Order: sequence, then structure tokens, then C-alpha cells
Amino acid sequence: DEAFKEYDHIHTPFIPSYAGPNYQSYVIRIDKISARARDGVIAALAKEAIFARRGNVAIHMQGLYRKNAPRLPNTEKAAAGTIALPIYYRMTEKEQDLVIGGLLSVMKL
Repeated sequence: DEAFKEYDHIHTPFIPSYAGPNYQSYVIRIDKISARARDGVIAALAKEAIFARRGNVAIHMQGLYRKNAPRLPNTEKAAAGTIALPIYYRMTEKEQDLVIGGLLSVMKL
């Protein structure tokens, strides 16, 4: 969270003041990015051996739901800009720095 604090368009997971995080995944949201651009960031990270994936999914746009799905532009926009960054139990600070630096580098920040 600290590493992305100075970037107004990168939003880290919300943690209420009464709770502490127990991350299963670490999903960031990037403002004003399309799903295509997001997928490009994920592909560029993969070239750096950083394996991220799409973050949140707009369920109404998946499989059988898509056929009769209503338009939910805010949900679709939010889902399009999410990236799940690598995280695991024994991840070292050096590995965290690699992921953070890689993301900032491929986004040219």
C-alpha cells in the first residue's frame, strides 16, 4: 500500500479502520484504464517474469450471464481496471520490490 500511496490513479485494497488485512489476493484498481490496456500491463509484467492476472470480474459479463445481462457501466469500468498482483505467504521484501518496480516500470511511472 505504501509503495503506491503517491500515485493518485492507483487504488490499493480498502481496509476499514476496525479491521486488519488478511490478503488472499492483492488487487489494485487503476483509474482510466481499459480492459485492453490492463491486459497489456499484465502481458508486459509477464515478460518481466511477474505473473499478475485480472483482478475483480464483472460476473454479469461472464458466460451464461452475458446473454441477458443488464448494462452496469460502473461495475464494468471498475472491473476493467483491476489487476491482481502476485502475493504469497513467504514473499520476501525483495520480491515485493520486484513486483512494485515492475508495475511502475511497465506503466512508465
